[in-house]
Amino acid sequence: MLFLFEMKEKIKINFCNSLKIWVDSNFKGTQHELGKFFNVSQGYISNVLAGRRCGDETWRRFVAAKIGMDYDAMVGIEKGKSQNLSKKIVPIDPAVEFLKECIQEAEAEDYLNDKQKQALLQIIRDELKSAEKKAKQDIKKYLKVLRG
Repeated sequence: MLFLFEMKEKIKINFCNSLKIWVDSNFKGTQHELGKFFNVSQGYISNVLAGRRCGDETWRRFVAAKIGMDYDAMVGIEKGKSQNLSKKIVPIDPAVEFLKECIQEAEAEDYLNDKQKQALLQIIRDELKSAEKKAKQDIKKYLKVLRG
């Protein structure tokens, strides 16, 4: 019985974490707008993003479908292996991870509000795109030189 409770809690935690990652990466509106998008109140979505509440399975499946993600992946269940909840399948946004590292290193968590974090994320994403584009151009030039 305890295992079933732990499994349900892991599902809820994984879902909330996956949704937070999706929101950080893909949603630029307010929590009020996000609540409307998911047919819940701003307070409810705030609790979901904070991990205090994660809705019932029907609502979680609705959310997964609405954002185009596989529900099993969001809750950490591999296809065909419903008992394996320890693997995290949802990809992590490198810009979000980079920002988290920078904030931790600078010990600046208390100094940044959500809008400032979103602005920094946009700068990081733009820089990553620019660096990726430059690297592709450099590789193409290098390959041209090799081909002679």
